[in-house]
Amino acid sequence: MASQVYRSMRLVDMQNGCNDARSSAWWNNLIRYGAWNGPGTTRVSPPPPEAINGIADLFGVTPEEVNRMIAADWYDVQPAPEFSPRVRRWAPLIDRLNTDDANYLRRLLRRLATGEYTMPGVTKATVRRKPA
Repeated sequence: MASQVYRSMRLVDMQNGCNDARSSAWWNNLIRYGAWNGPGTTRVSPPPPEAINGIADLFGVTPEEVNRMIAADWYDVQPAPEFSPRVRRWAPLIDRLNTDDANYLRRLLRRLATGEYTMPGVTKATVRRKPA
């Protein structure tokens, strides 16, 4: 996810976007080396618990999603599958999407599920559905 965000932001913007929870140097090392291969013989350390909310803000995801990313990237811990039959049926199709289409689908699903709608250049807008 960090590499995707980096495509549209500078490292200092990533630092600011996470409310300084992580430095631009930390983001640089994570993007360049990954979670396990830091510069030299060191590795990039996982973010501490107090950084989770800032990283969630930057990525536009929930703190729970950030915790799952950290568990997977740093500790190779995958969550137990808690997916509905519908999600299990759609998973192979979603896995075949390119990055841009997957990001579009994520935004669309979030908008439909929560009523939140964001557009480039607009800080935040909320779409209210009519009651059924």
